[in-house]
Amino acid sequence: MSRTNPVFLALALLAVLAYAGGAAVISPALYIDKHDGDVLHLLDIVFRMAAGQVPHEDFMTPLGGLSFWPISHFLARGYGIGAAAVHGQIWFALALLLPTWWVSMTRYSGLWAYIFGASVLLLCTALIFGGSDVNLSLSMHYNRWAWALAFLALSIAMLEAPEGFGVRVIDAAILGLAMTALGMLKVTFVVALAPPVVLILLVRAEFALLTLSLFVTAASVGLLTILLGPGYWAAYAGDLMATAQSELRSFPGVDLPTLLTGPAFLPATALTLLGVIMLRRTQKLPEGLGLLLLFPGFTYIVWQNFGNDPKWLWLLGLMMMTLRPVPGRRPTTSGDPRLALSATGLAMMAIVAPSFLNLAFSPLRNLHQDDAAFVALLPNAPRHGDYRILTIQARRYDVVEPGSIDGSGMEWTRETAGRAPEIEFEGQVFRNCYLKSGLVAWTQTIAADLVDAGFDQGQRILPADLIGVFWLFEDGIAPVRGAAPWIYGGMPGWDNATHVLVPTCPVAPQVRAYWLEKIAETGAALTEVRRTPLYTLYEKPNG
Repeated sequence: MSRTNPVFLALALLAVLAYAGGAAVISPALYIDKHDGDVLHLLDIVFRMAAGQVPHEDFMTPLGGLSFWPISHFLARGYGIGAAAVHGQIWFALALLLPTWWVSMTRYSGLWAYIFGASVLLLCTALIFGGSDVNLSLSMHYNRWAWALAFLALSIAMLEAPEGFGVRVIDAAILGLAMTALGMLKVTFVVALAPPVVLILLVRAEFALLTLSLFVTAASVGLLTILLGPGYWAAYAGDLMATAQSELRSFPGVDLPTLLTGPAFLPATALTLLGVIMLRRTQKLPEGLGLLLLFPGFTYIVWQNFGNDPKWLWLLGLMMMTLRPVPGRRPTTSGDPRLALSATGLAMMAIVAPSFLNLAFSPLRNLHQDDAAFVALLPNAPRHGDYRILTIQARRYDVVEPGSIDGSGMEWTRETAGRAPEIEFEGQVFRNCYLKSGLVAWTQTIAADLVDAGFDQGQRILPADLIGVFWLFEDGIAPVRGAAPWIYGGMPGWDNATHVLVPTCPVAPQVRAYWLEKIAETGAALTEVRRTPLYTLYEKPNG
């Protein structure tokens, strides 16, 4: 393994951070043109936290508090939401800067050390989740942050490091803190990666590293318990259990068989298995076994992440290039092992290269957006004018409803259309339609109408829908304590709400149906207090 100059590497990493963070900071605003629902979900949570609410205890979410603390911290200190999001990402990257430098230095060599380090920092600071669409979005930023931590942890577990107890202590600190942080970001990553990491360290006889990292993890969890209180973990576990048992969401993308064997994913599966074979043929037996152990976890993570973006292939490609035998080793009967690992690694990286190129270019795209094509997401809050959304995305309002409705000429298809039926609730029949575009305009319009009708005296309005952040657009409407910014199951917020708002055409018809069924099961006698073309508002008894 050729040595990497530590000074040059440090300067290169600082340059990457200056590029990605600097481009976002000097941009007039944060411009978002994708995933408006996720945008409102993010704002719902960080505004609650900036006001002092605690995840899991004051509102329901299966995501850990670290997913939002870096952003809510700056929001609570007077930053606009756009600047808060940008600075939160930069500070997350700064927290990983030294660990990234260390892992790059001790696990990778030459060009691959620079690429690995740059990849981790770009995962922290990008303005798109990945994929290949040329858009900008902070949606699922916590998945990017989790992959950055996973890249560090898995590199330590899988790749050999220089000898020395001091090296093991630093490795254990990074590994233990990374796994703790993953638990505070998204438990999916811990469930998928912790068991194979432990097994890999045992196979490699890294007993000191394993013991020390477990100690660091236990100490970190203990410190968090002192800071957050033991009730935090019980509330967190409750949210996770509710999500795991959810009737509304089992996975956000394709089903598992399609993920493993579908035409878009089969090359990744095949290359991973080929990587295992190549590593074993080159006598890298612990690494080959490690890759085999990690594959189910990688698959589970991608299955549970929207977009099904296999970012782990990039890490595996870098590992393959690092694990190649030294040049000049005599070819085996099955061919040149260095060439075989090179081909496998480069193929892995090529498959997922569009995603990482998208990450890399997103800060630059944000810097060159046409401000005139965007509007402020929160028009009534000038402080937050630096968070802007594409005008057509915010203002174009479209709904979709069955083509088999009366008067369409296609009524005969009604019985075989495979659509959910219309819903009757409290004597009113709600159409089987859903919102296709214009979520921001729809939310803003309903919030303004509620204020005009006098429902701005601290009423806590619970939406019978997937999301509904009316309180963000009008100060007089209060957030419902205990509610879920993105509902997964149960009846979060029901006990603390004063009113229930039933959309005429919801974001998710199945969620509206779920809410109305659950409300009916309570036997509560709701009183209709307002009906408009967009919604019907009910007052709860003793609300």
